[in-house]
Amino acid sequence: MLDRRSFLAATLGAATFPMPALARAEPAIVRIRETPLVGPDPDAPDHALAAGCLLVRNPAGGLLAVWQQGESPATQVLAHRFTDGLRPVGGYRRLPTRNGSGLYGFALGDGGGLYSSQAGYRRVTLAGAPAGPVVPYLPGTDKRNYAFDDLVATSNGRFHAQGWVVHLDEDGQPKNPGGVFLSADGRPLTRPYEIVADAGVVLSDVATVACGDGVLALVAVCTETKRRIYVRKVAFGGRLGPAHLLEEVDEDGMGPVLRIADLGGGRFAVHWLCGGSYAAVNRVVVVDAAAKPLATFDVGYLGSQVALFPAGKGRIAVANFDGWTLIDRRKGAVSRVPVEPGNPLANVIAVGPDLFAGVVEDRRIRRGAIELWRLR
Repeated sequence: MLDRRSFLAATLGAATFPMPALARAEPAIVRIRETPLVGPDPDAPDHALAAGCLLVRNPAGGLLAVWQQGESPATQVLAHRFTDGLRPVGGYRRLPTRNGSGLYGFALGDGGGLYSSQAGYRRVTLAGAPAGPVVPYLPGTDKRNYAFDDLVATSNGRFHAQGWVVHLDEDGQPKNPGGVFLSADGRPLTRPYEIVADAGVVLSDVATVACGDGVLALVAVCTETKRRIYVRKVAFGGRLGPAHLLEEVDEDGMGPVLRIADLGGGRFAVHWLCGGSYAAVNRVVVVDAAAKPLATFDVGYLGSQVALFPAGKGRIAVANFDGWTLIDRRKGAVSRVPVEPGNPLANVIAVGPDLFAGVVEDRRIRRGAIELWRLR
């Protein structure tokens, strides 16, 4: 026996009663809440602007924001804990530095954190309070050569610091900055190693993320005519894995801007942007824990991006000032999602299913803030 729809379709023609298409809701990003970052002096210039503030997940729950306020030599480094809903927990805490030099690097692990300033390294609690003595940099390594700014927490309570500043060796030749593995209180566990040791090649930029007993490093190097982008695994002790070449472009032009993020499940995303305004290379590559490339996605030119992060449901997000680019790894699709008109969004991290927190700047009052967003 035919049901009513089948009977009518058979009698009058199926084209008369087309099945209604299910409407697909387009992704949208909705702002939920904004929480200002307020320090001891409301009138002091605030350096928690755009990517200037560090926002990290706290293993004890919630988030920890670290930012600078004031101008050198009176710069203050402040830390404040927040819930996942961006409600302040207690008040801010000051992180002492030398001569108001400001913050070089910061990372938070399971048992506490580590930050670096001109004086060296110092341990912090999960609440952001300084703890323990200052550990000076390695002999012969300071801001004039090895800066060791880029801090990440690795396994077993260790940290990894990556140098940034190219300096000259004893013979006056360019020498690439090194990396070093540190204990929980900032003491070196290994000798510094060079992530790029090729003659005639100078490190241009590097971004690192924790990966098992070491780090994955996205590296940009320069020769006289070319700029190359590599990704490689660095195991504890500075043991270098194979360098996988991802890109080679002419030396002139903008960049590079590098980002790297842990997607979970032994997968990582790396992103680089280089080239001029009309010839930019803007790609995301998914790699495994050995830095082997698995999939490549062309993002298209977006201007300078400010964040790379997993966006749930197998997606990767690249955020810049006027929207997010969503990459669906399972479908191989790339789509653009606009954001509500407002402030630049940076340093984005997931705080729950489809919930994300990021640092914004309010240019009207030169103040930084954290905003909570929902991707739906």
